[in-house]
Amino acid sequence: MANKYKVTKFDSFDFETDEGNYTINTEVDSFGKITIRFGNELTFTFDYSNAEKLQTVLEHAKNTIENAAIDQAGESFGKQQKLEFMDDPTKW
Repeated sequence: MANKYKVTKFDSFDFETDEGNYTINTEVDSFGKITIRFGNELTFTFDYSNAEKLQTVLEHAKNTIENAAIDQAGESFGKQQKLEFMDDPTKW
């Protein structure tokens, strides 16, 4: 018996960018292709190998942002911090 073409859809989610907001839809088909739809604006369809490449570059970018935040926090460590309290109505 021949295998039928099958598509597995995953939950969609809202994705905010500087250019606008998109609903992201992701699915995998029985040919091993992944499709990501950014609203009605853009669609990518790619294989496992390219999914790994995309994952790697996104992890690298995320780690770069995290490291910059850690470095920035380290630069201010030990310096006198101005405390602001939520019970001060002028800070609301």
